[in-house]
Amino acid sequence: MEFLFDLVKEFVKATVREVSAYYLRKQLLNKDNKKPTPRRHKQKGGFRKKK
Repeated sequence: MEFLFDLVKEFVKATVREVSAYYLRKQLLNKDNKKPTPRRHKQKGGFRKKK
């Protein structure tokens, strides 16, 4: 029973750690990302013959 309790406790700790890291990373990226990134034009698909 103690093993199961420790396993659940470790699982909860890992989950909380991952979720908090995700939200912190998201906040930091939002602060740095004030300028829009320069985007390339979308390439049109298909084959074009050269004249």
